[in-house]
Amino acid sequence: MLLLFTGMLTLPVWCQVASHFTHLDDALALAFCVAAVAAVAADRPYLAAVALAASIDSKPWALGFVVLLLVLPRERRVRAAALTGAGVAVAWLPFLVADPRTLQLGRFRIDNVDDSALRALGVQAANTPSWDRPAQLLLGVAVAAVCVARGRWSAVPLAVVTSRLLLDPETYAYYSSGLLVATAVVDLLRPARRLPLWTAAATAWFLLDRYCSGLLPPEGLGLLRAAYCLTVLAVLVGAPRRGAPWAPTVGRPSTTRAWLRSAAPECDSGARLPARAPRTR
Repeated sequence: MLLLFTGMLTLPVWCQVASHFTHLDDALALAFCVAAVAAVAADRPYLAAVALAASIDSKPWALGFVVLLLVLPRERRVRAAALTGAGVAVAWLPFLVADPRTLQLGRFRIDNVDDSALRALGVQAANTPSWDRPAQLLLGVAVAAVCVARGRWSAVPLAVVTSRLLLDPETYAYYSSGLLVATAVVDLLRPARRLPLWTAAATAWFLLDRYCSGLLPPEGLGLLRAAYCLTVLAVLVGAPRRGAPWAPTVGRPSTTRAWLRSAAPECDSGARLPARAPRTR
């Protein structure tokens, strides 16, 4: 049931990026991130490295997801990181060789809209400040690293996406698709979770932000966005360690089976199978 409820909350918002805005690059970045999370949970470091490289190749803002490699056993971490770097280099070097100005794409600026969290934080620049993109990446990596250190590695995508939402000058609805995907990862990987609380909270915020534009001024929506993002980041960093862990322990043979059983017990191939009758001659 957890998988069903999480999917019901996530899929309508996912349509924003997959069909309404048709941002294939963002959709690929998020899909490959989920693949990387699944590979880490299954203790398959090289598959995780390839998926992370594909995610970064799809969209540069996905670079923060590489913090997932810190979850891997130390002896495999360096090789996985090298494989990720090689995958990014193979995809981008031809473009850099053909035109070195490709690196200037990171300087592209968009308008700082009135309902952005960036304006709510006091940044009144007309468009993207020069420090904004690096700050998004650094904040996401820092919070994600804290999550890994505190045993909450399943929240790495959520830390990166929330940092982006907090410091982005735009408020396109498809940005929220990444948020819902990230919260779904947290809910599905957290053992003993019965309800998708993170995903439900993200959906509630999305509905308020999307459909209350006539009730609140743009500045009010910006404050709501900033408050939600800051609350999420504060919980990821400061929530006390108690109750069930946030994610399965990587490296144990039963990790994948435990994840599947907690998320969708009806899909567990070993669950509720009738006892086999003894063979008679």
